Amino acid sequence: MISLPWSTSRPVLILAVGVAALLAYPVFLSTPADIPLPMNGAEYRQAQVPDAAHATAKHGTEADAIRRCLENNGPVQQWQKLMPDGSLSPDRFFLVCQLEEDRYGVQLVERTAEGAWKEITSYIPKGTGTGAKVMAYLARHAKMLDTLIPR
Repeated sequence: MISLPWSTSRPVLILAVGVAALLAYPVFLSTPADIPLPMNGAEYRQAQVPDAAHATAKHGTEADAIRRCLENNGPVQQWQKLMPDGSLSPDRFFLVCQLEEDRYGVQLVERTAEGAWKEITSYIPKGTGTGAKVMAYLARHAKMLDTLIPR
């Protein structure tokens, strides 16, 4: 039996580690940074937007109903949040869902540094959530999007 000296097997080990790193590279490329803002219920479920403790603590069952609505139906509208200076927030968006006839809820989501989405809060604006009141509320705090969310 022939024994290989360490210096001979070391290049083999380095080569094996290099090949493993190259094979794993595509996995790192498909990070959550590729997750667009959900356009329908299936995409919302796939994005796995984590619940915010604030939404549940402050808005209770209302927040749960909005999450279920988004999971089942997706948003009916998307709005990009306005900053205090009037510019658009690059990472905060409102998803509007229709809970029932002329009753709407909103979920404020934020894109994380990793590119995934997280819930900031979910609530029914102005108590009743009628279409007119929700649209007036959002018009003061955001800009309606008529195209896909910028990545």
